[in-house]
Amino acid sequence: IGDDIPAGEIEKSTPALPAVRSRALVVIPGANPAGDIEVAEWTGAGFVHGPAPAVTGVTPAVARTAGGTVLDITGARFEAGLEVLVGGVAATVGSRTATTISATTPPGPAGTADLTVVSPSGARATLADAITLLAPPTIAELVPDSAEQGDDVLLRGTSIAPGARVHLLSGGAAAEATVTGTPTGTELHFTVPASPGPAPIDVRVTSPTGETVVRAAAFTYLP
Repeated sequence: IGDDIPAGEIEKSTPALPAVRSRALVVIPGANPAGDIEVAEWTGAGFVHGPAPAVTGVTPAVARTAGGTVLDITGARFEAGLEVLVGGVAATVGSRTATTISATTPPGPAGTADLTVVSPSGARATLADAITLLAPPTIAELVPDSAEQGDDVLLRGTSIAPGARVHLLSGGAAAEATVTGTPTGTELHFTVPASPGPAPIDVRVTSPTGETVVRAAAFTYLP
């Protein structure tokens, strides 16, 4: 690799080179009975030179399990030809500058996932548990399912994550409820808004990922 390494220091010395994957030629004087110089190749288990990328943030912090969420990644030393991994699976890289990347998530299981940026040299940077993958929300029940304006209602379901929104629907009209407290993933509380119109009243939950679910005729306003 074009530089001398002191004896006994081969695994700890890295000459300053551009960011490329390299191999070392190890020269061993007098390594055989004839006293000749022996040259051996050492791959260094994926020896990598050059600066590693740095990842400082990603938005949004939630993505759909079906894939297709566009992530904006910030950091430094983002090189052409880099790769972005979400939970170890390659994302589709769109635009890139030295400090920003736009990438579209692949499908993945619900839960948290690491975000990794890999340079062409193999150098990488990872934000652990940087993204939460959410399945589409569901609505199981409302308790109570009839109430007056201003009352508190408990909504149970799945993928009810922080940032979820609730609307009560009547025909083409919609009234947004105020979500109180922090959704737990399976429950949220909301304050009943003014009625959007006559019965039947449907209930819609919108996930932070933009996915929605509607439960028809799920709520009744008390007089």
